[in-house]
Amino acid sequence: MPKTTKPQSHKRKPGEPKKPHRGGPPSDTSWHVAFLRVLAATANVGQACKTCHINRWTAYDHRGKFPEFAAKWTQAEADACDDLEAHARKMALSGNPILTIFLLKAHRPEKFRDNYTPISAPAGDEPGPVKDYDSELAKHWKANASAPKK
Repeated sequence: MPKTTKPQSHKRKPGEPKKPHRGGPPSDTSWHVAFLRVLAATANVGQACKTCHINRWTAYDHRGKFPEFAAKWTQAEADACDDLEAHARKMALSGNPILTIFLLKAHRPEKFRDNYTPISAPAGDEPGPVKDYDSELAKHWKANASAPKK
């Protein structure tokens, strides 16, 4: 019977130094500015991490530990989305009907969104069937057309 070996333990041995954190020690914030710049340009956390040579978990850890960094992260994502929306608007105005539809649904949901529920609907009520106004108008016109004129 072959001799089996125990798997290597991933625990640190007594006296063994900790492995360095990728991107420097956990308190190293030198990469924050570059990270936020890339995030604002791409809205992509993974890309920002690669550019700064840090682990994704380091970025999220810093977002939790440094409130100012977290606030700037939120702003960078918002800036990236604003840029994307401005680009989509330019493309929509240049004749892209799909982007036009998406932008109208986003900015005028009461008029263009498929699943719009009016604010005045009672809480918990499911929206009823969509009224067929064309059929109702046709019935009205038909009824009024046969009515005697004064």
